[in-house]
Amino acid sequence: MRIGPEPTTDGFIAVMYGETEGVVPGNALVVDPKKPFRKLNAFGNAFLNRFICSQMPNQVLQSISIIDTPGILSGEKQRISRGICLPFPLCVCVSV
Repeated sequence: MRIGPEPTTDGFIAVMYGETEGVVPGNALVVDPKKPFRKLNAFGNAFLNRFICSQMPNQVLQSISIIDTPGILSGEKQRISRGICLPFPLCVCVSV
């Protein structure tokens, strides 16, 4: 992982319980009826390409899920560097 003066990740990562450890891409998450992410399909491929789920068999994750969101970029980078508009996916992730 790269460490820098600004946030270094531009993706959304859902950390959830799973029987086996693994990573599921966003495109697969939105079509899985067992996952609560179907509404995120409306944000298109630019968003889904930056969305993954890290699953692991951890007892704590049986009762909670964590969504890691991108940080805030400075100045113009916030508006033009992402390729997606952040407020809308953030609202849907919170309400899921």
